[in-house]
Amino acid sequence: MARNRFTVTTEGELALASTAAKTALQITAPANIRTAIKGFSISFDGVSSTAGPAFVEWVRQTSSGSFAAATAIRDIPSTETIQTGVRKWTSTSTEPSDTGSIRSYNVHPQTGIERSYAEDEELLIEGSGRLALRVTLSSSGPNLTAFVSCEE
Repeated sequence: MARNRFTVTTEGELALASTAAKTALQITAPANIRTAIKGFSISFDGVSSTAGPAFVEWVRQTSSGSFAAATAIRDIPSTETIQTGVRKWTSTSTEPSDTGSIRSYNVHPQTGIERSYAEDEELLIEGSGRLALRVTLSSSGPNLTAFVSCEE
């Protein structure tokens, strides 16, 4: 890796009106180059103290689904091009197929979680592979914001 670090965000709140699983952010590694997930954050604006937790997971996806383009924000100014593809959920997005969850967290919808991965536990995306931050709410209502830190 050339330490080409960048961050992708939901670029504002995502309104998740149903309890169906929704991909908040999808990261696609360029062909023949791995991308490492260095960390992430996700938070909710729920108001009910009795609401059940949101199920937040990292899933490997086998298809692209239909999402809006997101903007990769470089951590350090550089002229190098970020080759990793980044996309975000919209109200018209179609969920892609996946091969299952590789990490999961229960997060109360009045809070959030921020996690930085140590070098030996970073999530690696193989060339042309997809990894997504997906959320399943236990009750409809809260919005979410998220970001993912990456390196290629």
